Amino acid sequence: MMHKRINFEEFDVLYPAVPKQENRHDCGVLALKYTEIFTPRTQMTNLFSNIDIPNLRIKYANDMFFSICDKSFVTDFFGDVCSYFPCPLVHFHFLFFFLPF
Repeated sequence: MMHKRINFEEFDVLYPAVPKQENRHDCGVLALKYTEIFTPRTQMTNLFSNIDIPNLRIKYANDMFFSICDKSFVTDFFGDVCSYFPCPLVHFHFLFFFLPF
């Protein structure tokens, strides 16, 4: 059987029309939202924009902290977590990942 060589330089690079990051700290929120709503042949700029980022931050933080899978973590937050880590450290990590600088 003869193998045909593929010339990858002939391929076109296409970039989907998506809301672009306008600062240095929204990349994680944008990546989560792209992954959540991705469907081929859909114009994602019609589904959300950079104006939605603050609300998406709150939504994702609530989804993570109040997930049914993490119910024991949420109910025991100040008891168990603060005995292992000082509370300011936990709050610092929350601020670092979810609040813009």
